Amino acid sequence: MIVAAPAASPLGEISHRIAETIDHSLPAPWSVGLRNLGGADGVTATNQFEARSEPDGTTILLTSGAAAMAWVMGDLRVQFDVGHWMPVATLLSGGVVVSGSAARKRGSGWRLASRESRDMMAPARLGLYLLNCTVSAHLQTDDPLTALVSGEADAALLFGAGRGREMARAVENGARAEFSFGVLDSSGHLIRDPVLPEIPHLLEQVRGMPASSERDILARGWQSLAACLRLEAAALLPWLTPPGLVAWWRDAVTELSQQAVQDPGGAAESDARVTPWRTQPDQGFGIEALTLDNEAVLALRQWQANSAL
Repeated sequence: MIVAAPAASPLGEISHRIAETIDHSLPAPWSVGLRNLGGADGVTATNQFEARSEPDGTTILLTSGAAAMAWVMGDLRVQFDVGHWMPVATLLSGGVVVSGSAARKRGSGWRLASRESRDMMAPARLGLYLLNCTVSAHLQTDDPLTALVSGEADAALLFGAGRGREMARAVENGARAEFSFGVLDSSGHLIRDPVLPEIPHLLEQVRGMPASSERDILARGWQSLAACLRLEAAALLPWLTPPGLVAWWRDAVTELSQQAVQDPGGAAESDARVTPWRTQPDQGFGIEALTLDNEAVLALRQWQANSAL
């Protein structure tokens, strides 16, 4: 297994869980070997996987939405095609953007706090832009909610298995939800996040605004960016791997479908229960949501050029 992240990273930790699950399906003395390659965004490892891996069923890649985000945003380093990804299993999560009372008074130039890198914050920034809010600064911090409550930030992205618990704390401190990223249902359609059922996802908000061709096009682009952010992990086989081998790998990781991501702080059971691994095609891997049409691609590039922090 090629792991597209350092060993001391969330994806590195996830790789051990997957390897243990697959090992159960391998006859002795076979086992899964792990090789961590490249930086945290996974571009280097994903490039090498697509260029060098044979579709013989012996090599699998574990990557994340960071690599997909680089592909969507046209990063010049990218030499792979998300359309060639052959998913075995994916781990999808969710999030919500919240704002404080000070942000509502400022009106524009919001300071946005998150645990994510600037590139991974693109769907949060674009979502706020579509709601007529401008982000002027990005604060990367281990505790974005504290940054919001203290006034260091005007808005925050609460993302991952503990988002329900963090949202409750945010409300207690006077914050309000701007929008959620929703989740994908079994057919791959965007629906409200079961952890945050009372919060509309962004597309619901946009549909209630005055008609705008630019907003409609960028909303399509947002769906792709949001899919990148929700993709915590993806186990992939090389393009053109024979269907029988793909089926074997998917059967080998079926145990993952009963597992849920647990954050270091110990996510509440109700939060964790709705973030299982997806291991069957009819569940919607979330990969198809990454792609977008040429018109949306051009609109995203223009927005990115005009909104660079």
